[in-house]
Amino acid sequence: MFDSLINEEVLNNKEHYERKIREDWEYLIETGKFPENQRTTITSSWKRCLQYGLNPLSHSVPTHNESIPSKEENHLLTDIAIPLTARIIESRSNEELVLGLINAEGNLIHLSASHSIKDQIPLGSNWLEESQGTNAAGTALFEKKPLQIFAEEHFCRNLHHLFSSAAPIRDPFTREVIGVLTLAKGKNKMGVQDLFSTVTIGHKIERQISDTLIKHNNFALQSLFNNSKAPFTVFNNAGRITFFNQAAQQAFSLKIGDVFSTFIEGNPFLAQTDYPYTKYGIEWKIRVQPYKIGANLYGGIAVFDQVNRREALSKRKKEGTRYQFSSIITEHKDMHKVISLAKKAALYEKTVLLTGETGTGKEMFAQSIHAHGTRQGAFIEINCGAVTRELAASEMFGYAGGAFTGANPKGNPGKFTLAHQGTIFLDEIGDLPLEAQAFLLRILEERTVVPVGGSKPVRIDVQVIAATNKNLLQEVSAGNFREDLYYRLNVIHLRIPPVRKRRGDIPILVKHFLNQQAGHDKPLTISEEVKDFFDAFPWPGNIRQLKNTIEHAAFYAEESMITINDLPEDMFAEEGGAGDFYSRNKTVKNQFTHQELSRVLQNNEGNITKTAQFLNVSRVTIYRKLKEINEMKINQ
Repeated sequence: MFDSLINEEVLNNKEHYERKIREDWEYLIETGKFPENQRTTITSSWKRCLQYGLNPLSHSVPTHNESIPSKEENHLLTDIAIPLTARIIESRSNEELVLGLINAEGNLIHLSASHSIKDQIPLGSNWLEESQGTNAAGTALFEKKPLQIFAEEHFCRNLHHLFSSAAPIRDPFTREVIGVLTLAKGKNKMGVQDLFSTVTIGHKIERQISDTLIKHNNFALQSLFNNSKAPFTVFNNAGRITFFNQAAQQAFSLKIGDVFSTFIEGNPFLAQTDYPYTKYGIEWKIRVQPYKIGANLYGGIAVFDQVNRREALSKRKKEGTRYQFSSIITEHKDMHKVISLAKKAALYEKTVLLTGETGTGKEMFAQSIHAHGTRQGAFIEINCGAVTRELAASEMFGYAGGAFTGANPKGNPGKFTLAHQGTIFLDEIGDLPLEAQAFLLRILEERTVVPVGGSKPVRIDVQVIAATNKNLLQEVSAGNFREDLYYRLNVIHLRIPPVRKRRGDIPILVKHFLNQQAGHDKPLTISEEVKDFFDAFPWPGNIRQLKNTIEHAAFYAEESMITINDLPEDMFAEEGGAGDFYSRNKTVKNQFTHQELSRVLQNNEGNITKTAQFLNVSRVTIYRKLKEINEMKINQ
């Protein structure tokens, strides 16, 4: 724990320590490497910040997040913490400091300040590391322990003027972190006693939460437990379950009144160790804590921890998806930005809309988002272009046995039910029939499905990822797509750039696809002429077309080097093909003979670009003409 604190020795040599951490930060910026002899808490946090894709130089001041929970949803924290923090600020009115209350999601839900800095920090701003980089509140939430961050130890430059301390606030029964109290001031006002003050206030908040839960346990426990993703149950002295959160219901299909002995036989308070339990092939450890008021035992709280969750999740994701973010081959800054946002979207679990031309890799992004996230369910794909209006309901909702003629007598769960606690991928969403769009909108609004022929709604928990190569706003204007559905889907919009806008990726993609080809004695390469042609080609089919082109050429290549004659014919199409698409001037592109081409090419010393410019055509047209000349010579 002491690695996370600023000690007295540092305080006495503040100028030396500030100079060292400034040099550490500058070393990271200049080299991309981590400095030696740095506090491990800071190094670990900086590594995470780089994984989140944060830019330490360009990060801006936090802004209000309209989607955060209201104070009413955090009333257990705010009702108790606000009076305490107000008294602290009043007692230290001669100091310039800020006391902030952060909930478990990292959102600022209350702020007390002794000076004008309060106006600079908006309520609702998110302070998780992936939003603001290394900072006392966000890093304390991740590390689940008290800590201090000083000046350039903050990952992002806009926080370098601060010295901050933070202490987690835990639920007194389950010890789960439900929030963080943070104290911040200017770096020139640092003091090691600030952490002690913060921890002390945090403990007072915890004690008062405990008193409140004792007085209002059912309502408070329900509010608290439903904010957790870990399964919890409460049982009484009779061994009957009196409460469970949504995570427990989804994991174990519980109902009020179930006997707790299903999980643990005998007296659950006799042993001190965790209890093993297996359900649906998933192993759990159960920790039981007595629920007392004073000396009286009223029951217990059971907390379920999944055994080897990370390993099991990794294995499930590997089996359920073909792609991860490491599968995306690129060195282009725009693609790296999209990947960074996609990783962030995987953790936010909001609806994602992927747009881009055909062949840009939308499905690869969708699977990567699923693989990168924490969802334990399956990745289920619906090809919206293949969904007919007649079968849309049964495809999405499923159907009960005997619901219609020809139906499976056992019924069918439907795609959304199969994706419960996982991800549903709506590919080619722009091609979904209007009637089916109404069904989809209902699912997204209600988060329940009723199977065709059934009567009982089934609650679903899915992350929705939709993809299309169409402009959905234009489709809305044309009456082909529902406007209300568009706004339901357009929460996080990721635009994948086409290959022609990141031509620097073409050589590394070509190399990757060449290495995948088999059946040749030597490694395949491409000629300089083909390299030049690839650089000039518009690639309307993007990565998919590039991959297919390499596979086609590898099959026809007689030697280990692919030449221009090995490429598909349609890449040199006279009219309507890709060559025509890239031409700069259709009216003159065929108005020169082979002899004229040879003469101009000779005058330009074989330079394709200069020849194309002189003849006012594209380089693709020149290559097509040269290919015709080569074929004529072969046939003579």
